[in-house]
Amino acid sequence: RDFVGTPSSDFFGLSLYVRRLDLHRLKASTELYACAMKAVSSAVVAASGSTSLKVEDVTSSIQEAGKIVVEVVLKPKTTGTTAIKAKLGSEALGSEVGKHLSRVQGIEEVCTGDVMFVGILDEARSCWRIDSNAVGGLYLDYTKHTYYDAMNLLLFTILLLSAGAYSEVQSDKGRHGLIFTFIVLGLVIFSWLYAPFMFNPYQFSASYLMDDLKAWYGFFFTDGSKNWIVWYEKNVIKPRRGLRKSVFDFGLIFMFFAVTAWVSQLSARHHVYA
Repeated sequence: RDFVGTPSSDFFGLSLYVRRLDLHRLKASTELYACAMKAVSSAVVAASGSTSLKVEDVTSSIQEAGKIVVEVVLKPKTTGTTAIKAKLGSEALGSEVGKHLSRVQGIEEVCTGDVMFVGILDEARSCWRIDSNAVGGLYLDYTKHTYYDAMNLLLFTILLLSAGAYSEVQSDKGRHGLIFTFIVLGLVIFSWLYAPFMFNPYQFSASYLMDDLKAWYGFFFTDGSKNWIVWYEKNVIKPRRGLRKSVFDFGLIFMFFAVTAWVSQLSARHHVYA
C-alpha cells in the first residue's frame, strides 16, 4: 500500500511479556537488574540485525508486573528501518532475549522454571524521511506514465490559451467547438494528475495519509533529493546507447516546434497591435 515508499522510523516501543521470571526479585537486586536490562538491550540490538544500532540506543526497564518495556531510539539517517521494524516485531525477538538473559550470572536465582519471552511491537514512530531501502509505490508507478505527460499537456494548454487560441477565434461556432476541446483536455489532465490518489483508498485514513506525506517529503526533499534523483535517472531518463543517446530525440524536437509556434503567434499579435 506504499505511496512512494516507507517512511523511515526513529523510535520503536516494545513490550516483552515474561513467564517464570520473578521481576520483583530481579528489580530488588540492583546489580543483577542492571546486568539483566543490559542483556535485554543487547538482545534487541542482535535481533534487529542492524549494524548501526548500538546498545546505548536501547533503553530497557521493568515498569509493570510481568512486562519489560523497551524503547529504541534510532540515530538520524539510519537506513533499513523497515527491516528493523519487521525483525523487532517477529517471534525471534523473544528467543533472542531468552538466549542473552541465560548468560547473565545469577539470573537463575530469580527464575521459577524455563523462562519464556513474548515480544510485541507497540509503537513505530515515523519521521520526515524515507527508508532508502524501501523506495517504490503507487505514486511512483503512476508518475512515470502520467505525471510528466500531464504536466507537459497542462503547460502547452496554458501556452495555447495565453497565445489567443480561444480569444482570437471570431465565430461562435468555433468557440463552442474549442470549449468542448478544452473540457476534454481538462478531464485528461485531471485524470492523469489525480490517478495515484483515485486508486489509493488508504488516503482516507489519517494515520496512513500522514505516513504518505512523510514518505513523499522524504523522497523529494531530504538528503539533497538523492532518492528522487536516483529514481528519475533510472526510470524516466533511462540510459541509452548509440543514436538513441542523442539529445535530438522526439521530445526535444516536439518541444522546439511547440515553443516556436507559440513565439510566432505572440510575435504576430505584437505586430497586429503595434
